Amino acid sequence: MTTMCEYKRMFQNIILKYPEENVYIVDIQGFQRIAADTFIFKEISFLKIKKTGLPTAYLFKSPMPWEELTGEEKCMIHWLEKSHHGIEWNSGDIPYHRLQHVLQIFTRDVKKIFVKGEQKALWLKNYLPNTLISNVEYLGCPPLENIKVIKITFACTIIFLLEANQYVPSIMLFQ
Repeated sequence: MTTMCEYKRMFQNIILKYPEENVYIVDIQGFQRIAADTFIFKEISFLKIKKTGLPTAYLFKSPMPWEELTGEEKCMIHWLEKSHHGIEWNSGDIPYHRLQHVLQIFTRDVKKIFVKGEQKALWLKNYLPNTLISNVEYLGCPPLENIKVIKITFACTIIFLLEANQYVPSIMLFQ
């Protein structure tokens, strides 16, 4: 099992040493749409890695009514709500049609984005084709099931702890 110390070392030696100023870590949570083979973004969190600050998170409204989902999709959404990210289907305050606009505004001067997971990197690339997006798993970040985690109950999947004037990521899971 990968320890947080090993993950911290990878983070400090690779990501924090990236030379550009406008580099962000992004996390995405949402739901896979089986019938349409698409991903529905619910929450997107951004953190600039070279500046002291808090993550910025956007929570989007659902793009369609619950009734339009298949039974299989509803079952999967219930599981994700209760066992994975804790974000409810009907939560959110930003209309879903604003997703592209929010991404374009927030990433206007971004040089590179780090994200965990190939699927998340591909989803982001569909919306941000001119932005360099890197999967941290290719840089040695272990799978979540191999990282010792802290369990929390609030809606943020990546929290960054300030330690020795540098951000150290702690992957968080929901109970």
